[in-house]
Amino acid sequence: MQALNHQELAWAAGFFDGEGSTSYSNKKTLPCIAIGQADPFVLERFRAAVGGVGCVFGPYKRRKNPTWKDQWNYHAGKFEEVQAIIAVLWKWLSPLKREQASKVLLAYKAICREKPDMRRGQLLCKRGHDLSDAAAIGHKANGSGRFCKICSQLHWKKRGTRA
Repeated sequence: MQALNHQELAWAAGFFDGEGSTSYSNKKTLPCIAIGQADPFVLERFRAAVGGVGCVFGPYKRRKNPTWKDQWNYHAGKFEEVQAIIAVLWKWLSPLKREQASKVLLAYKAICREKPDMRRGQLLCKRGHDLSDAAAIGHKANGSGRFCKICSQLHWKKRGTRA
């Protein structure tokens, strides 16, 4: 983790207050921080301010309206990353963002207590299958991608071929 600059952290907290979100999904049980922008510079600045944690992805074409600019996304999707980012920004966050982040982190901790036998991280695939024995692949930018073996088997069975 890089050295933290308090002035940049204050800027990052204000930026996050206005543009970012901390979310949690029942199917994909990891908490995450996400920010979408048309300018990757501000997302890289945010990433640097919080110690180089998370990734910036893009550009993504926005096809609904041809006048819209391409979209870039900042994403931090591991419990430890989200917790660290919230901790360093906490002093400058609004009460609303503090409450949002607290709810997300506490919900994740509750799930970990309910299912201690499951691997920490993403517990279920998008169709609800257990990912505790998911296969690792490295196609994502951070190299930590996994796929559901059951979904893969169903996919190839439907296509009539085997992987």
